Amino acid sequence: MAMEIGQKMPKRELENSLPTNSLPTNPFPGNSLVGFSPRGSRRRFIKGVLAGATIMVGTAIVGETAGFPGEAIASGYGAQSNTPPPEGGTLALGRVKVATENFAKFTFPEKDQTHEMFNNTWADTTSAHQAMIMTQWTADKIEATAAWDWPAWDKPYCHGYHAICHGLEPASGVNTDSRFPFPISRYGSLTLDIPNVYVVGDGKWQLAFDMFLFKDASSWSAGNVQAEIFIRVKAQNMGLPSIPVGSLTSCGVNYYCGQYAAGQTLYHFSRTDDPNVPFRQQINIYDFIRFLKEKGVARDSNILAGVYFGSEPIEGSGSWRIDSFYVTL
Repeated sequence: MAMEIGQKMPKRELENSLPTNSLPTNPFPGNSLVGFSPRGSRRRFIKGVLAGATIMVGTAIVGETAGFPGEAIASGYGAQSNTPPPEGGTLALGRVKVATENFAKFTFPEKDQTHEMFNNTWADTTSAHQAMIMTQWTADKIEATAAWDWPAWDKPYCHGYHAICHGLEPASGVNTDSRFPFPISRYGSLTLDIPNVYVVGDGKWQLAFDMFLFKDASSWSAGNVQAEIFIRVKAQNMGLPSIPVGSLTSCGVNYYCGQYAAGQTLYHFSRTDDPNVPFRQQINIYDFIRFLKEKGVARDSNILAGVYFGSEPIEGSGSWRIDSFYVTL
């Protein structure tokens, strides 16, 4: 997300080519799916109108598990707003919530936890575009979705981060878990349970976990960030950082770590295994925290605000869907 906490996101320069050294080949070519079963790829959309929003009802199936039989997915042009509304543009239909406005946000339950969906859209908000967040849930199951459609873009940075969030999200002002924020010395493990990840799109985009380690709890501003941990699990037409930091293996998945600029607080982790291998697993955030501690970047007194997962689109259309974001500390 590389956002300036509580403000608009700074323009992260994204390199489109790899250096001519021993860095791994870009593992994210083509337009493919993560953790998606071919038998669930057939989609049927029926357009209608409800409360002024375009609704598409689909029969997509997430991964190997059956999805909800009557998904309601709203899509509409983002509102031209620079002030995050409290529940801006949210359409609630029982156990379904949909929002299409820039900066729209809402919370929803997963078992005994609460998550936030945040349509964080900050760049070029005046152009014709579509950005949508949606969730639906039962007592023991969720589906969280984000979708986007952006025109051609000649800038090397993304339009936003359409995300699911747990803990404190300083830009939205929402904290969904009283255990957050906390010093990283308090725990030794933080796992996120995401059994199935579905993503499809064209153009340029990346799908990633994101979190910020703050120097202390005195401020959630960008100037107080010790390190940003950005864990990319899938991308299209995006390069890797040119300054190598190292590599690690977490939950059986290999990652390359790099920076786009020396001295930057952003540490970008990218999968280097076969991109066709499904990403269906738990991910332990402390594997990445320990890596940065070993590099002398992070320290025990640093504060973890929250954990997030979402898409950074630059241009084109796409969507992602997950069926859990359960956090275990």
